[in-house]
Order: sequence, then structure tokens, then C-alpha cells
Amino acid sequence: MDPATGKVAGVIGEYAVDAAVLDALKKNPDQYRAGILGPDAYPDVLTGQQVIHPPTNPDGTNRWLEYLWSNSDSSPAIKAFVTGYLTHAAGDMYGHTFINNFTGGAFTFKPADNAKKHILLESYIGKRVPDPTFAASIAGVEDFIYQKMVDARPGTYLDKELLVKDGEGTDGSIPRVYSTLRAELEADVVKLTADAKKCKPWNPKCSAVLLKAEAKYKKAWIADIDAGLKEWVKTSDSVAKALFFNSEKKTDVDKAQAILDDYVNKHLISMSGPPDAVGSLAVLSGKVQDIILKAIPDALVEPIKQFKRNLYDVLIKRATGMSSDELKRYSSDPETYFDTEMTKGPGQLINRGKFDTDMLFIKPADKTIEYKNVGAAYDTVVMSKLLLLSKDSVNKLMADLGSTNRLEKPDIMLGFIKTLDGDNQQAGMILGRDCRSYRQVFMRFAGERICPQTP
Repeated sequence: MDPATGKVAGVIGEYAVDAAVLDALKKNPDQYRAGILGPDAYPDVLTGQQVIHPPTNPDGTNRWLEYLWSNSDSSPAIKAFVTGYLTHAAGDMYGHTFINNFTGGAFTFKPADNAKKHILLESYIGKRVPDPTFAASIAGVEDFIYQKMVDARPGTYLDKELLVKDGEGTDGSIPRVYSTLRAELEADVVKLTADAKKCKPWNPKCSAVLLKAEAKYKKAWIADIDAGLKEWVKTSDSVAKALFFNSEKKTDVDKAQAILDDYVNKHLISMSGPPDAVGSLAVLSGKVQDIILKAIPDALVEPIKQFKRNLYDVLIKRATGMSSDELKRYSSDPETYFDTEMTKGPGQLINRGKFDTDMLFIKPADKTIEYKNVGAAYDTVVMSKLLLLSKDSVNKLMADLGSTNRLEKPDIMLGFIKTLDGDNQQAGMILGRDCRSYRQVFMRFAGERICPQTP
């Protein structure tokens, strides 16, 4: 970049992609594209929006990114998926810097207009980018997503550091709620089994038969939770694609609703109390409801009730702040509401015509933007390339830029990003800490506040 004009001036050099990443992307492009859906899809849209995007732990989103990257070497498919996940973070880093400038701040439900403007503006821009390849697959990655992002068993890093019991935003997370319930049931089974062994044949207050039957019932319940949480990976993948990544290029709320209703009927009901495989447990008839009520911790009773009542509404309302009808309107037809919503409230006020000509640099007749003309898009592409490089390649780039800074992390997207919802997070990365270097690589755009006085 020419720092004086902010325009592309030429090529700095060529830099080698990390060998493992290159191999992974060649072999698994569909898994890479699935990874790019990131926390909007995995482990699910609500956990992603309420736990991964915002800074819900001291390190924020970076803790999730470092965790996934550190566990990504077991297969090329997993490496490709995690590389995609980091690419989603790169896109949010620049995209939300741009979007937040017009919405008045990071995504929030209060005021409600903020969430509305976010959905509307992102949908409007989304209709004006070139069509992607819609092939995206988690084949070969399902177990990784389940083990590292869903299965929050006691003592695991996911349980202790990321998807924390009673943590911020976790009360609406299917993985967290049912991992907690499963742990309670497992503890109950251990106690019931031990108590049954202590029963004396002549003691009417201690029935080994009843205790063993209840333990068997709860084992079946645990098995249903295990099966349901494993299926949650595929369900979340299908829901995300129905809502925002499909060749029809529409927010198919009806399809998403049907997918989640099917999950409730096939899995979530049995995960919540009456197991599918109860066997010959007639001895518990009349006690089952009492067992269910006593087994579910008070803090989980209301979330589970809401999940069973209408899982789709819970996920969409809590993830977007909108009803299904509102989401459909603002994401499917943003053109109709643009001038009404984007010319009021906080943020830079702008009408559709001016946004097209001054921000996207297109005319009304144009169907797509040219990414090299739109700073946030250009910088996203550049960052998406940089995160493919090996550590040595990044350091060679830094030397070529005349910087003495050197990358210490294994990837340029690690170590700094606190929130995917916020703006100007790029200030914390290695290039952002060196204004002269940063301005040789990245383009300026509305909302960006990095190195404002450079050169």
C-alpha cells in the first residue's frame, strides 16, 4: 500500500504458506469452508454468539482460537477446519470494525435497534459480494467438534476454561446445559449403585431393587444425552447452512425451524428426562416423574423447559434479539428497510444511495462489489492470506517491511483478539503494533482507528 494515498501500490514479496496448512487446504477445501462459518455455526449459533464472540473470559475469543489451534494437528481435515475458524475471526475483525461504525457499536440487544441494524447491514453487504463456493463439509471433523466444543465433561479444558458452568452466556448453551445435567446423573448413578450394595434384605426402607432400577434408568438417560450431544454437531451445521450459507442465498427460517423441531422430537425430549431405552423398569412406575424433577438442578429447569417448548425460538431470539419474522424480513429484504433504519439512531447515519457510492463504490445497477475497492473487504482478504503463512514467513515479511517486531505465536491470528463483536481488534496483532508496517499492508476504511496519523 502507498501510505500517503491508501491505494495499492505494488507487491512486497512472496511468502511460503505453512506446509501443514497447505496440505490441509489442498486435501480438505470443504472442511476449510465449513470452518469459515466459525462460531456462527459451531458448536451452535447461540453458544457462538453468547460465549465465543464476546469477551466472556479474561483472554476473550483468543482463548478459544488458541485452544482449537493447539488441538488441530491430528488430521489434515481438522487443520483445514481450524484454519477456516481463524479466517472467520479475521473477517469479523475487519467486518465488524466497518459495521459497528454505522450501528453505533458492537452487537447488542439493548438498544434493540443495534441488533436490527447489524442484521440488516450485514445482509445488505452479503448480497453484494461475489457468490462463494457453497460446498462446506464437516465430514471427518464431527468428532473433533464434539470432543473439543460440545462435550464439556468435568475437569476438561472446555469445562474449566471455555464453556464454564454458570459462566457468562452459558445458561442458553445446549452443550453446557446437558453436559452439566449428564455430570449430575453420573454422580447419582455412582451413589445409587453404592447405596444398593449397602441395603440389607430385611430393611424395608432400603430397597436394592429400586435403587438399581433407578440407576439403570439414569444410565439410559445418560446414554440419550450422549447421543443427543453428538447429533447436535450435525444439527448445528444444518441449521447454520439453512440460515446463512446456502446456494439459494436466503435465510430459510422455516427449514431451520423444521431441523430443530426434528432434533427436539428425536433427541432433546429424551435428553430431558424420559429416556428412550428404559427397559423393563416397571418397578419405577409412578416414581419416574419424581426422579426427573429431583435429578435436574434448579438452575437448569427453566432453560430445559424453554428448549423443549420451542428450541428454534430460544436459539434465534437469544442469538439475534429478533423474532423469526423479524429475522426473515431484515435479512431477506434489507433494501426495503435500509433508509428507514440506517438513517436514525447512533452510529454514522447514511442512506442506501450514499452507502453504495461512498462505501461500497458501486452504482445502483451493479450487482457485486469489487473487494479491492472496499477497505474492510480488502483487509479481510489480506488477513486471510497472512494467517496461512508459517511463523518464519510472517517474520520474513516483518523484516521486509523494515520492522524489528517478530511473531512469537504459531499463527498471526493468535494472541490478541478479545472479541469478535468489537472493532479495531487488529491494533493488538503484530502488524498493528507497528504503524509503519501496518500502513504498508492494510487499507483504511470507515470505522478504522488504527494508526490514524500514519505515515
